[in-house]
Amino acid sequence: MIEENRKEYEVALMCEMLEVPRPSYYRWQKQPVSEKQQRRALVGLVVKTTFSQFKKRYGAPRLAEELNAQGIECSVNYVAEQLRERGLRARNGKGFKYYPSVESRTNVEENKLD
Repeated sequence: MIEENRKEYEVALMCEMLEVPRPSYYRWQKQPVSEKQQRRALVGLVVKTTFSQFKKRYGAPRLAEELNAQGIECSVNYVAEQLRERGLRARNGKGFKYYPSVESRTNVEENKLD
């Protein structure tokens, strides 16, 4: 929040309001991105591209299998979490609905036995 509103308000004022020590904010700002965060971003990008590559039909189990085949080791739960974070859901296939042919509905004889 401090980073987003830095142009509008002073950092010292926001730190005081949020009860965050100012030196802690600056230390946090300078720290490098961890390996875990880098891997998470990479896997998230690969999940998103693979998901769209398969026309948004693959769910977490099939995506995890596909990523493992590509050499990116991840579990089904990890892929499901990545999909949830990005708001992605697999589309279900359309169900088949039977419609009788037009001829069977229009070429009907009159009821002569009545």
